[in-house]
Amino acid sequence: MAIIKADQRYFGVTACTLSLGAAAAIIGLMPLTLAAFAVLVAVYSERGHIGYALGLVGCFALCGITFLGEVKGAYFFAFMTSQGFVMAFCVARKWTYARTVAATVAPIFAVFAAVALLNFGFWTRQAEAFFNDVAAEMDTSSLENKETAVNFSLWLKEQWPNVGLGITFLIVLLSACLAVSMLSWMLKRYFQRRGPVGSFATMRPPDWLVWVAIMTACMWLVDNQWPNATLRAISWNTALALVAIYWLNGLSILAYGVAVLRPRVLVIVALCFALMYMQPLVCFLGFFDTWSEFRFRLDALVAAKKQREDSNGEGPPKD
Repeated sequence: MAIIKADQRYFGVTACTLSLGAAAAIIGLMPLTLAAFAVLVAVYSERGHIGYALGLVGCFALCGITFLGEVKGAYFFAFMTSQGFVMAFCVARKWTYARTVAATVAPIFAVFAAVALLNFGFWTRQAEAFFNDVAAEMDTSSLENKETAVNFSLWLKEQWPNVGLGITFLIVLLSACLAVSMLSWMLKRYFQRRGPVGSFATMRPPDWLVWVAIMTACMWLVDNQWPNATLRAISWNTALALVAIYWLNGLSILAYGVAVLRPRVLVIVALCFALMYMQPLVCFLGFFDTWSEFRFRLDALVAAKKQREDSNGEGPPKD
């Protein structure tokens, strides 16, 4: 095993990820904590320091006992942070950003889904207790829209079997995108190495996924006509997972547009504020990209603009 010399690069990566993970844990963002820890494991693994990476997984397992107060926390933290090895493997194989995210999400969600289904009664009771506590806390708060928040919490409690796995998939997918993006940035920033091929802005779901959306819509129509609890659970959870995927695709299209069009800072700020009220539109943008290929259209727009500027003599001076 190679010995890591006193290198400010490793110090910077370690300090950055541990600080982010600790801050996220303090404010209750456990998925962000686990993503940061997994990135640190991925960096050491990708650089060939497998022993140190395994040692980090062991340390994070001990953190799991501290955070969750039981031995199961060690298994949970060890499994989640060991996904850094998966990301490092994908980088070594020069996989694309989207494929790396998929490879990271697949084992995590598969384990979560298996545990939830095998312990379905305990899983639902735990969710009911959690949302009851949230509703009670909201009811005693001074929020202006606390009634809406309470009703939404109670709705989630009642519909958890139909939406729980979909929400879990959403959280895992967001965490994986964040982790892969962090890994790409750190490898480039500290080691001048390339991460996964492409970036979040170029990530695009496969076209065949639209058939899953069509099948999900058909299942929803059948359940609406002839109610069936199993069919409802499958269709609703799948629909939520698809919404998460196409919503992220919509965000990536917007990020690609900002990267190639390079608008003014005020335009970017206005777009960020508008996104707060345009979430469904972002999802539709990601869904219809299957047929419209918006990134290709943006490239064509930029090329046409450049050609027009060159023809008008507004291009850069030639040597």
